[in-house]
Order: sequence, then structure tokens, then C-alpha cells
Amino acid sequence: MNKDKWLTVICGPMKSGKTNMLVARLNGLLRRKMRVGYFQIATFVKEKTLLEKGVRSWDGMVLETNHAFLVPPTFNFLDRWVRDDYDVFAIDEVQFLDEQRAVGVLTLSEQYGKRVFVSGFDVTFNGKPAENLPWLAMYADEVLKARQGECELCGAVARYSYRLSGGTELVAEVEKGAEYAPMCRSCYHAVVDKQGYVGSLEGKEA
Repeated sequence: MNKDKWLTVICGPMKSGKTNMLVARLNGLLRRKMRVGYFQIATFVKEKTLLEKGVRSWDGMVLETNHAFLVPPTFNFLDRWVRDDYDVFAIDEVQFLDEQRAVGVLTLSEQYGKRVFVSGFDVTFNGKPAENLPWLAMYADEVLKARQGECELCGAVARYSYRLSGGTELVAEVEKGAEYAPMCRSCYHAVVDKQGYVGSLEGKEA
């Protein structure tokens, strides 16, 4: 069996180190001369678009490839012209991917022997399981929980992403430029109880 035929899920709240973990793995594979494609799911694009500024984590780690794209939630990774171009697929913001296309992501690994990484929120801003992540994790060979983020109110390990702006719709959050604050479990529930799932942290203290 091909030792690279597996699926890795990377999940966690905002600013938790998901992109760092993803980029570190991908750069290692690029140095092994593997063909790596990075695809970020975005609700505001209609077709595959080159990410001109590339991929950069919150603390400056850079993905060493020009094959980085924005793609819509309905993007079909099983199309031959996409499937055959890469040995490794990295799919970021996978919670926005259409359910049918998410099944195709699993097929890339299971049937076509591709090395697949998916990354995204495990819990949405309203405290619910994120789309696609739970069932992809069931089939994954490896599940990595990003835990580098600190709560913006008390400095404890962040577990949730509290939404500061962007409205209350799940699927439109990227298009609306939603902003988040990482929070620990206690602070998240305290703030939600006081002002709901979307609001300002101005004047809040731990």
C-alpha cells in the first residue's frame, strides 16, 4: 500500500495554528518534489482563482508554492484535469465545501491514492459542529487538534471562535468579512449568555 495514501484533518478555532500545521506539512512534501495543490474554499468566488499573494499564516509562515487557489464551495476535485495535476491536495476552510463535493474529497484519498489534507473550524461561532469536519474526521488516518491560540479575554487556551462581525449566517461569513476572537470555553459561554453569538468585546474583561 502507498504509505502516502491517507487523509489528515486539521481543526481548531481561529488563530489556533491550523495554517501553521498545514503549511509545515506541505512544505515538507514540496521539498520531496511532490506536486502540491492548495485550495481555499470561498463563498464569494464562482470559479478557480489564483491566490496572488500566496498562503501565509497569522505569524508569517509561507507556503512555498505557486499552486494556491480560491475555489467555490461547488468545486469538483474529481475532475480529471484537477485530480491528475497533483499528488497532494490541501483543502482549507473545508467547512464551506458543498456536501457532495466533500464526499469527493474522501474519494481522492480512498480511490485515487492522493495525499489529502483538510483544515477548518471544528466548531462554528454558534457552538455547533462545523459542516463536513466531523464525518471527515471519522474516516481520517490522522486528526490534528490545533491548540496554539489564546483566549483574548483571559489568556487561557482558546477552544471557540467568537464572532465580532459579519452577521449570523454560516455560509456567508467569508464574503461578509467576518472577524473573530479566540476564546476559552468559560469566556465564550459567559459572553454568549450576555450578548448572543455575535457582538463586540469592547469593555470586556476576563
